[in-house]
Amino acid sequence: MEVSSPPGNIVGRVDEEWSIFLPKYAVKNASGETVLRIEGPWFRMSCCDDVEFKITSADGSVQLGKISKQWSGLLKEMFTDADNFGITFPMNLDIG
Repeated sequence: MEVSSPPGNIVGRVDEEWSIFLPKYAVKNASGETVLRIEGPWFRMSCCDDVEFKITSADGSVQLGKISKQWSGLLKEMFTDADNFGITFPMNLDIG
């Protein structure tokens, strides 16, 4: 997925990385260098709880934040396609 800001000015991309069990993604800058990684849980559905994806440093050694798919209730989870996501990371995050 390309990331643009403003539209038409590509500032980076998110690439899916191959993994047999976990959803994994590399967040890349405009030069194509990996600056962050995102790793999801083995089981991507949860009853009555949020599903969290870890945001880590490029080498995966330090967790810097998370993306949460927020639980919205059984009926909404079963019968709508509306998902709620939240993201948490330090405001002074430097991805250099």
